[in-house]
Amino acid sequence: MNQSEVIPQGPASPAVIQTASGFFFTCLFLFLLVMVITWGSIYLFPAADSGTHHLVAELSGEGSGATQEFTVGPMWEFRWEHSGHLKTIRWMEGEKEVDLFMEMPGKPIRNQGGVNYERPGTYRFLVEGEGKWTIRVYQF
Repeated sequence: MNQSEVIPQGPASPAVIQTASGFFFTCLFLFLLVMVITWGSIYLFPAADSGTHHLVAELSGEGSGATQEFTVGPMWEFRWEHSGHLKTIRWMEGEKEVDLFMEMPGKPIRNQGGVNYERPGTYRFLVEGEGKWTIRVYQF
Protein backbone atom coordinates (compact mmCIF):
# COMPACT_ATOMS: atom_id res chain seq x y z
CA MET A 1 0.00 0.00 0.00
CA ASN A 2 1.51 3.30 -0.99
CA GLN A 3 1.00 6.58 0.80
CA SER A 4 -1.20 8.22 -1.81
CA GLU A 5 -3.82 5.52 -1.58
CA VAL A 6 -6.91 6.38 0.50
CA ILE A 7 -8.56 3.56 2.34
CA PRO A 8 -12.34 3.88 2.11
CA GLN A 9 -14.12 3.63 5.44
CA GLY A 10 -17.70 2.68 6.04
CA PRO A 11 -20.27 5.17 7.24
CA ALA A 12 -20.02 6.27 10.85
CA SER A 13 -22.37 4.47 13.20
CA PRO A 14 -25.80 6.07 13.04
CA ALA A 15 -26.88 8.21 16.01
CA VAL A 16 -29.45 6.56 18.24
CA ILE A 17 -31.03 9.93 19.10
CA GLN A 18 -31.36 12.00 15.96
CA THR A 19 -33.53 14.98 17.01
CA ALA A 20 -33.60 17.52 19.84
CA SER A 21 -37.03 16.33 20.93
CA GLY A 22 -35.76 12.74 21.02
CA PHE A 23 -32.88 13.84 23.25
CA PHE A 24 -35.29 15.75 25.52
CA PHE A 25 -37.68 12.82 25.93
CA THR A 26 -34.82 10.39 26.52
CA CYS A 27 -33.44 12.64 29.30
CA LEU A 28 -36.92 13.06 30.78
CA PHE A 29 -37.47 9.29 30.77
CA LEU A 30 -34.12 8.64 32.48
CA PHE A 31 -34.81 11.35 35.08
CA LEU A 32 -38.23 9.88 35.88
CA LEU A 33 -36.72 6.40 36.07
CA VAL A 34 -34.15 7.58 38.62
CA MET A 35 -36.90 9.32 40.64
CA VAL A 36 -39.06 6.18 40.71
CA ILE A 37 -36.12 4.04 41.81
CA THR A 38 -35.12 6.57 44.50
CA TRP A 39 -38.61 6.97 45.96
CA GLY A 40 -39.26 3.26 45.72
CA SER A 41 -36.10 2.45 47.65
CA ILE A 42 -37.11 4.88 50.42
CA TYR A 43 -40.35 2.96 50.98
CA LEU A 44 -38.94 -0.51 50.40
CA PHE A 45 -35.82 -0.01 52.54
CA PRO A 46 -36.60 2.57 55.26
CA ALA A 47 -33.78 3.65 57.57
CA ALA A 48 -33.89 2.02 60.98
CA ASP A 49 -34.03 4.20 64.07
CA SER A 50 -30.78 4.42 65.92
CA GLY A 51 -30.84 2.79 69.34
CA THR A 52 -28.53 5.51 70.65
CA HIS A 53 -30.69 8.49 69.64
CA HIS A 54 -33.79 8.88 71.77
CA LEU A 55 -36.24 11.59 72.81
CA VAL A 56 -35.56 13.02 76.27
CA ALA A 57 -38.12 15.83 76.42
CA GLU A 58 -40.78 17.47 74.30
CA LEU A 59 -41.48 21.02 75.42
CA SER A 60 -44.20 23.23 73.94
CA GLY A 61 -45.49 26.72 74.51
CA GLU A 62 -46.83 29.88 72.96
CA GLY A 63 -45.19 33.29 72.99
CA SER A 64 -42.37 34.02 75.42
CA GLY A 65 -41.75 31.71 78.35
CA ALA A 66 -39.59 29.16 80.13
CA THR A 67 -39.70 25.38 79.80
CA GLN A 68 -39.46 22.68 82.43
CA GLU A 69 -36.00 21.41 83.30
CA PHE A 70 -34.61 18.30 81.64
CA THR A 71 -31.44 16.30 82.26
CA VAL A 72 -29.12 15.04 79.53
CA GLY A 73 -25.80 13.26 79.33
CA PRO A 74 -22.97 14.25 77.01
CA MET A 75 -23.74 14.65 73.28
CA TRP A 76 -27.32 15.82 72.91
CA GLU A 77 -29.29 18.04 70.59
CA PHE A 78 -32.45 20.05 70.52
CA ARG A 79 -34.72 20.66 67.55
CA TRP A 80 -37.32 23.37 67.37
CA GLU A 81 -40.40 24.13 65.30
CA HIS A 82 -42.48 27.29 65.47
CA SER A 83 -45.35 28.93 63.64
CA GLY A 84 -44.70 32.52 64.63
CA HIS A 85 -41.67 34.71 65.11
CA LEU A 86 -38.97 33.66 67.59
CA LYS A 87 -36.34 36.19 68.67
CA THR A 88 -34.19 34.04 70.96
CA ILE A 89 -33.86 30.53 72.32
CA ARG A 90 -31.62 30.50 75.41
CA TRP A 91 -30.59 27.38 77.26
CA MET A 92 -30.01 27.82 80.95
CA GLU A 93 -28.31 25.71 83.59
CA GLY A 94 -29.90 26.85 86.83
CA GLU A 95 -29.85 30.66 86.58
CA LYS A 96 -26.75 30.73 84.37
CA GLU A 97 -27.15 31.27 80.63
CA VAL A 98 -25.14 28.58 78.87
CA ASP A 99 -25.73 29.67 75.28
CA LEU A 100 -28.32 31.22 73.03
CA PHE A 101 -29.62 31.07 69.51
CA MET A 102 -30.92 34.40 68.27
CA GLU A 103 -32.24 36.11 65.19
CA MET A 104 -29.94 38.47 63.32
CA PRO A 105 -30.93 41.60 61.38
CA GLY A 106 -32.45 40.35 58.15
CA LYS A 107 -32.02 36.72 59.21
CA PRO A 108 -34.85 35.48 61.47
CA ILE A 109 -34.81 32.15 63.28
CA ARG A 110 -36.01 29.52 60.81
CA ASN A 111 -39.35 27.79 61.37
CA GLN A 112 -37.45 24.63 62.24
CA GLY A 113 -33.88 23.76 63.01
CA GLY A 114 -31.57 22.17 65.52
CA VAL A 115 -28.42 22.58 67.57
CA ASN A 116 -26.01 19.89 68.83
CA TYR A 117 -24.48 20.31 72.27
CA GLU A 118 -21.87 18.27 74.12
CA ARG A 119 -22.02 19.22 77.81
CA PRO A 120 -24.18 17.09 80.12
CA GLY A 121 -26.38 18.76 82.71
CA THR A 122 -29.83 19.85 83.77
CA TYR A 123 -31.13 22.59 81.49
CA ARG A 124 -34.22 24.58 80.62
CA PHE A 125 -35.01 26.89 77.72
CA LEU A 126 -36.10 30.51 77.77
CA VAL A 127 -37.96 31.33 74.57
CA GLU A 128 -38.69 34.88 73.47
CA GLY A 129 -41.08 35.45 70.62
CA GLU A 130 -44.62 35.12 69.32
CA GLY A 131 -46.64 32.13 68.18
CA LYS A 132 -46.64 28.44 69.04
CA TRP A 133 -43.36 26.56 69.37
CA THR A 134 -42.12 23.07 70.24
CA ILE A 135 -38.63 22.03 71.30
CA ARG A 136 -37.61 18.37 71.29
CA VAL A 137 -34.47 17.26 73.13
CA TYR A 138 -32.64 14.15 71.95
CA GLN A 139 -29.83 12.21 73.58
CA PHE A 140 -27.26 10.47 71.39
